[in-house]
Amino acid sequence: MNRPLPETNINFPANLGISLIPKPVRNEVRQPDESDNIAYGKYLTKVARCRFCHTLRNPRNRLPDIAHEFSGGVEFQGREGFFYSTNLTPHETGLGNVSRDKFIQLFRREPGKATGEIDIMPWTYFSGMTDADLGAIYEYLQNLPPKPTGGIEES
Repeated sequence: MNRPLPETNINFPANLGISLIPKPVRNEVRQPDESDNIAYGKYLTKVARCRFCHTLRNPRNRLPDIAHEFSGGVEFQGREGFFYSTNLTPHETGLGNVSRDKFIQLFRREPGKATGEIDIMPWTYFSGMTDADLGAIYEYLQNLPPKPTGGIEES
């Protein structure tokens, strides 16, 4: 049974922190035919919420800035300092030179055995995806318009 949630009033600063937490998907997301890699990859990026971490948000309303969709550059603060999400478009500052096989292997590496750099991507959350699923995501991302990382204009 679907019932509307009661309105919640939370005071500052907790309300600001809560507003940055990804919202659950509330409407139906229909799974397309898995043989259509582009549509299936788009579907998987939606249910995996890739856009949340890899798309800049409008500083006024914190909504995703679709003009910079999947271009990365979203700032996160961790114990070791600030980190920025990766550009997932086929731009040279993103996945431009990354092969399908290398993309899939990123999700297969042992946790904590990354490139030596501090990495905030939760690889293990997605490590159970099949090669076909990850390949569909890769093909969808490769069909996006290339955009420079974080919307930084090239000179």
